[in-house]
Amino acid sequence: MQSLAPWNPSFSSALSTELEKSRFISFNFSNTNEHGWPSTRTCVFRGFLFNDRSTNVILFTTDKRSAKYRELLKDSRFEACFYFTRLNKQFRMRGHARVISDGLYPELHIMERDEEAVMSSAEDDDETIKSRSQSGSGSPIATPTPEQSDATVFDLFTDNLEQANRKPINDPLEYVVISPSVPEQEKDASFTSLQDMMQNRHSFQQAKKEYLQLRLKPPTTEEWASERLRCWNMMSRNAKKTFKKPMPGSLLTEEKSKLLDSIDRNVDGTTSSSGYENFAVVCLFVDVVDYLDLGAGGADSRYVYKRLIGDDWKEYQVCP
Repeated sequence: MQSLAPWNPSFSSALSTELEKSRFISFNFSNTNEHGWPSTRTCVFRGFLFNDRSTNVILFTTDKRSAKYRELLKDSRFEACFYFTRLNKQFRMRGHARVISDGLYPELHIMERDEEAVMSSAEDDDETIKSRSQSGSGSPIATPTPEQSDATVFDLFTDNLEQANRKPINDPLEYVVISPSVPEQEKDASFTSLQDMMQNRHSFQQAKKEYLQLRLKPPTTEEWASERLRCWNMMSRNAKKTFKKPMPGSLLTEEKSKLLDSIDRNVDGTTSSSGYENFAVVCLFVDVVDYLDLGAGGADSRYVYKRLIGDDWKEYQVCP
């Protein structure tokens, strides 16, 4: 079902620490433009999808008239990099973006495993559960094969050719994000949070049975629209102003200069909701995370997390 990815607790903790001193958190966002060039911007972190960090989906907002919006429509692949200066921690993320705007929202398929596949899964036996519980991680650290021992982070990021293919923004995604209308107790019954299952149920077999009985659904069209409005309502007055200004990147004329001045002085004759038609929410569906912790005293550590299927993740410890 829906559960925190193994990288998420460290990431969320770093966000909280950074926000103690900062009004907002910015990060570098990169995608590919129509000519094949990398295109990088600084964006502002706007929280998690549906204000629920267990979705593992990161949000920022953009203008529908911007170049990056048009680029993402054609090629949804992205990389994002967060660096937390107070903690000396870096999170590089890779995946596919989706947008919420007028008539456009993510189409998600939640992978449902049949009973035979679930019951026979080698990772889901009780011994694996115990090992995950002892390690304190939602996913075990992978033991590399001799062939993998000299693999680099770059290799781990790019060995899935299907993930590397260009995907338009309206392609369906297989990602576990459950409708906000599903009761919280069912969302919390995560199939991949095996440690929690063992703590809350008599046996893993019982947990499997509960998993198979639940029929979880992705968000509805109405819920996507509500999420866009929620994000808009969280924007400051000055941030909302940017969406009613002339097209970003267009040449500045005398007429546009006068319009910008009137908007800045709040005398342009529009209401606080003006500009919403240009407002879009970008959802970052993360598939790979490279987490670098530059610890005190030179005790550095680095992990790479790869999403496999559903909300299953694999963790690699790599050289810092």
